[in-house]
Amino acid sequence: MGRRGGGAKHDVAASMLLEGGATGDQVMAFLRSKCTTEAALSCTVSRVRQSVIATLSPPTAQLEEALAPFRSEDGVSGFLQLPSLNEMVRLQAAHRADPRWSDAAEAALASVSLLPPEVDKLRLSARESAGLKRTREVSLLKRQEHVTHVHRAHEWVCYATAMARAATVTMSPAQIALPLLLLCGRRTTELLNGLSTFTPTERATVVRFRGAIKKRGADSEFPIPLLCDSATFLHALGVLRVVQAGEQLPPDECNQRYAWPLKMLLSTVFPALACDVHQLRSVYASLAYHLYSSSMTFNRAAMLFLGHEKIGTSLSYNRVLIHDAGVAGSYGPMPVSSEYVNKVAHI
Repeated sequence: MGRRGGGAKHDVAASMLLEGGATGDQVMAFLRSKCTTEAALSCTVSRVRQSVIATLSPPTAQLEEALAPFRSEDGVSGFLQLPSLNEMVRLQAAHRADPRWSDAAEAALASVSLLPPEVDKLRLSARESAGLKRTREVSLLKRQEHVTHVHRAHEWVCYATAMARAATVTMSPAQIALPLLLLCGRRTTELLNGLSTFTPTERATVVRFRGAIKKRGADSEFPIPLLCDSATFLHALGVLRVVQAGEQLPPDECNQRYAWPLKMLLSTVFPALACDVHQLRSVYASLAYHLYSSSMTFNRAAMLFLGHEKIGTSLSYNRVLIHDAGVAGSYGPMPVSSEYVNKVAHI
């Protein structure tokens, strides 16, 4: 089913709950009738939840009553000051999986129902979640059966860098963004949504990135290794922002607008890479691990600079074999976030 159809399911389901008086169970029954796989159902349910939650306000009074005795604890006041209910829901789930406060404060947070009961019913059943997990494991194994070879990798990095240097406002967003996707390894939505930030550091090829769309607490910032000098990258990024005229897009709209133009350009701009747009991220990961020196394994390093929450996610990115990529470690030490250093120090 195409993306447009997925968007229609999402809009209809959200309208059913917000305007039609439907129950959460009725919305889930509708979505199950329209989605043919657990993966499609999971994606659509997530979009419906986000759409509905965006219209709701946090239960401020209940939160204040429950957490007021614990304001002195690190992180509690910050939680109460979060600007959106969606962020609160995400962090409450994160605390269930990885408690950070005192037992009493965690119990108080868990006692607050952030969502109305009918909205909270918008979730996969235990059977569906287990099926989705199995499907993802099979998919991961299948992807691991084939290696993508990238020959003359150093030349492709130089080519992408030259394209970034040549970026002008007469070019389309996709033309500017495509080489940047290879040079920085971010997702399409992270680069093109107009919201993410890239800040220069004292190192010529490292920037600090804020705006990971799949990282808990997307407001966190961490260093990422570039495959070119940061001045070139930031020049092209600045041109891209000008061409986009300051537009800021949610992930779904960003993908709908740019996925097709990027796909059409890829085969002409990088014909020898033999990958799709998202796989540029895998090519980037292999190049970054080669060009920066590190004592970590590929999966651990990739977890850090790709912004993954779990090391298992990085397994999907280790199926690219690069050739003629330049001198190993020539870009210096792999940048590691202070957050990671502090976490290791306290284990």
